[in-house]
Amino acid sequence: MRSLLLLALMTVVSTELCNTSGKEGKADRNSINEVKALVRTGAQFLVGESCPWLANNIEKVLFEKNCRSLAKQAICYGKRVEERYADKTEAVSYEQLASGVDDLAELGNLACDKGGACYKQIARLIKNKCMCKNKKKCNPNFVQETIAAAEIAYRANAQASVEQFVNARSETLFGEVANLVMGRFGSVSDFEDFINDFLSEDVQEKIKSDAEVAAEEVVKLAKGFCRSGCFNQSASFIKSLFDYMHDGDECIDATQFCGSCKQNAHYYFEDSGTTIPCCLDKVIQKGIEAYDYIGKQYGEKIEELSDMVTDELSETARNRAQEIRDELNRQAGCIDEAYEEHKPKCGGAGKKNKSKA
Repeated sequence: MRSLLLLALMTVVSTELCNTSGKEGKADRNSINEVKALVRTGAQFLVGESCPWLANNIEKVLFEKNCRSLAKQAICYGKRVEERYADKTEAVSYEQLASGVDDLAELGNLACDKGGACYKQIARLIKNKCMCKNKKKCNPNFVQETIAAAEIAYRANAQASVEQFVNARSETLFGEVANLVMGRFGSVSDFEDFINDFLSEDVQEKIKSDAEVAAEEVVKLAKGFCRSGCFNQSASFIKSLFDYMHDGDECIDATQFCGSCKQNAHYYFEDSGTTIPCCLDKVIQKGIEAYDYIGKQYGEKIEELSDMVTDELSETARNRAQEIRDELNRQAGCIDEAYEEHKPKCGGAGKKNKSKA
C-alpha cells in the first residue's frame, strides 16, 4: 500500500490544460472566473478583519505575476478531473487513471517551473502586509484572528450542511466517526485541549521537530525530482504500467491490486523489460522510510487513539472498520510483494536511470 500510494502521488509530458480562446474556451473561462469570485468572497470572510489589504488584493496575491499560470492550470486541472470522474457509478479502472496522467504531469511540470516563485510571492506579501510586528502596517495577531474568523464562517455558512450530510449517513462507519469528531471538537480550542491532554509536552516538541526536518527533506527531494526531469519519466512509466494492467474482464477496479492486477503488473515488467525510474524509486524509498519512522516513534500513540475511537463505535461500525483494515493490509501485502520483486537496481545516489520508460 505504501508504494502504491507513493506511485499514485507521483503520477505526474505536456499538454495545455486550459482552453480559454474563442467560443470553445468559454467553459474554462467561466470556471476560472467562478473560482476567483469564490476566493474573493472567502477572503472577505477569513481575512477581512485580520488583514484587510489581503482581502482586497487576494487576486493579485494568488492569480497574478508568479502565480498566474500555475493558478490557471490548477483550476483547469480540477475541471478536467471533475469531467473525468464526476457522476461515475462504476469502479474507476487503471485505464481511466492512465488517461489522466498527462494532465497531472502538465501540472506537475508547471509546479516545478513556477511553484517556488509563486510560494515566495504569497509568503512575502502575507508576511509584509499581514504578519509584521508594526501595528500600523500589519496585525501581530493575524493567525489567531484568521482562525477565529474561519470558525465563525464555518458555523454561519457550512456547519448546517455538513451536519445534514453526516446525519444522512449516520448508520455508516463514516457517519459514526464524523459524528464523533463533530461532537468532540466544536472549536479549535477543543482540538488544542485534546492535543494537550493526549500528548505530553515532550512528544509535542518531538512532533514539531520531526515535522520541521520532514519539511526540509520534502523540499530537497522535490527540487531533485524536478531538476532530474522525473515528472516526465514517472508519467511515462506509470501510464504504460496502468494501461498494461487494465483487463476488461478481470482487472477492472483500481482499488484492487491483488490477483489479476498484480499478475498483469508482473507481466508488464517481464515483457517490457522496464523498471521503475530510479528518480521515482528514490521518492518511494524516502516515503517508506518516513512511514516506518512514524510507526516506530508514534505507533503506540496512534494505536491508543485508534482504540479510543473504536471504543465509541457501534459493534456494526467496529466490524466494518476491521473489514476495511484487513482488506487494506491484504492489498498492501500484494503491492509490497510486487515492489520487492521488481525494485530497480539504481546503485548510488545520482546515477542515471536506465529505465526504458
